[in-house]
Amino acid sequence: MSRIKRGWRLAKDSWAVLEADRSLTIFPVLSFAAAVTAFVLIMAPGVVVAAAAEQEWIALPFFLVASYLATFATIYFNVALTGAAVKSMDGHDTTLQDGLSVARERRGLIARWALVQWAVGLLIRVLQNAGDRGGVGQIVSAVVSAARRRWETSS
Repeated sequence: MSRIKRGWRLAKDSWAVLEADRSLTIFPVLSFAAAVTAFVLIMAPGVVVAAAAEQEWIALPFFLVASYLATFATIYFNVALTGAAVKSMDGHDTTLQDGLSVARERRGLIARWALVQWAVGLLIRVLQNAGDRGGVGQIVSAVVSAARRRWETSS
């Protein structure tokens, strides 16, 4: 139950920070736009090539790259938001550049974490799809999902 209370308190605190500094709302918008743009720019050629070759599997590498880039973009802007929010909570006026500079400094770490999150998410999706065909996949998927949640809460 303490997790729920902590999560609720964090949500309320986060909302208070956004209320106090409306400039922070640009980060989720940019995150969404960047993730969608990255996905579409990479997937569109993949779909065209796969359709021209009449081989659906050809789109798979495009999908893998597109989904990784979308994951990276989402995490990048979340780090930028966090950096700007910390400055805002310290009483400083923040700008988009403040948050982006924090993320830019950590782009290597962000890239590695995006790879981990992308790979684990992909593995979970594969196991869930396998689970649709049998109980073992569902059990493994549940274990991996629980381990992922535990890893994210401890990080």
